[in-house]
Amino acid sequence: MHNNYNTLTKMNTFSTKFNEHIEYLGVTNQKLSQVLGVHHTTIARWRKDSEPETPTPIKMFAKHYRLPDEDTEELLNAIKFTYQGDTGINIEKKGNAQIPSSQIINPFIVGTPVKRGQFFGREDILRNLFNLWRDYPQQPIQNAAIYGEKRIGKTSLLFQIRDLANFQTTDTNWRDTQKNYEWLLPKQHSYNFIYVDFQNPQMGFRKKLLEHILKNMRLESSENLVLSEQNAITEFYDILSEKLKAPTIVLFDEINAAVSHPSKELDNYFWESLRSISTTMFDTARLGFVIASTETPSKLSEILDKKTISSPFFNIFGYQIEMPVFSKEEALELMEQSPIVISADDKDFILEKSQLHPLKLQVLCRQYVDAYRNNSVEKWRDFNSLTE
Repeated sequence: MHNNYNTLTKMNTFSTKFNEHIEYLGVTNQKLSQVLGVHHTTIARWRKDSEPETPTPIKMFAKHYRLPDEDTEELLNAIKFTYQGDTGINIEKKGNAQIPSSQIINPFIVGTPVKRGQFFGREDILRNLFNLWRDYPQQPIQNAAIYGEKRIGKTSLLFQIRDLANFQTTDTNWRDTQKNYEWLLPKQHSYNFIYVDFQNPQMGFRKKLLEHILKNMRLESSENLVLSEQNAITEFYDILSEKLKAPTIVLFDEINAAVSHPSKELDNYFWESLRSISTTMFDTARLGFVIASTETPSKLSEILDKKTISSPFFNIFGYQIEMPVFSKEEALELMEQSPIVISADDKDFILEKSQLHPLKLQVLCRQYVDAYRNNSVEKWRDFNSLTE
């Protein structure tokens, strides 16, 4: 403990208290991000108007800079935790009562898309995508392609795009840091995102697919949205031309399923028409597409060409993003949501074992929390729940 480190005056919020410590120590956000294992933008948000979700970063901060116990307690109390010295016992935020292991809820998700406040990382990707659309109506809505290996988080990203555009500040399913993203789309334009899953067999039929899109659009009138079997595409275009007023982005997930095993109705005429609609509506600035796939647009086009299907639709995706594994900072931020403290050694093990793959991170973190709930945390590494 620093003998000359005076206890700081108590402030009203975590951010002001945290700021005063940082200014006293003279450390930068970049340096602090390395110490705490979080992204420097996370530090900036904590300093502005947010706070950590768990006590772990505060304990790391206090230990690294040898804060007096009373200052550590003050920071923890600011986010509604009580100080237990170095016991490593987490305290529930609401009520400051210890959580029995049987009552701990495991926040890590495996096998289903991760949504809203349980979504971590990918902030740079989300920001870049939203920048394609935030200048509407001065600039038209632009198209984007997201590709990457299976289970890398493409579907979760599409859901996050859709939900971020429409969240309410009173919704408790979001973390405060997410509500304060500076690059969110302006609310006054009422952006609409429509999710389409091509693994759903119904989406292999033109009529079903186009009606699904229409019924999820914010059209001036919701009447007459039933399309005929023979003229579905023409009627779809006529309705868009007449009634589409809000900026709309259609999210095509697993589009490689529609390309690799195309139904009879997703033929030359369909893809050519979709390209034509995209080009025509681009002039009105209101319609865009995002596709998610294991393959690049050019590869998808090659696959269709081999099936003697023309594929001009995939030429419209000039902006392309390859989904990478997490950065180390993103992985550590994900671990912060653990209801129990993950030791530094266990964090290193998780980072190495997962190779920063988001699914494997979720699996290992869930395994750790489950082991704690079963009072066998010392043996948690013995379980092998990872799939190659």
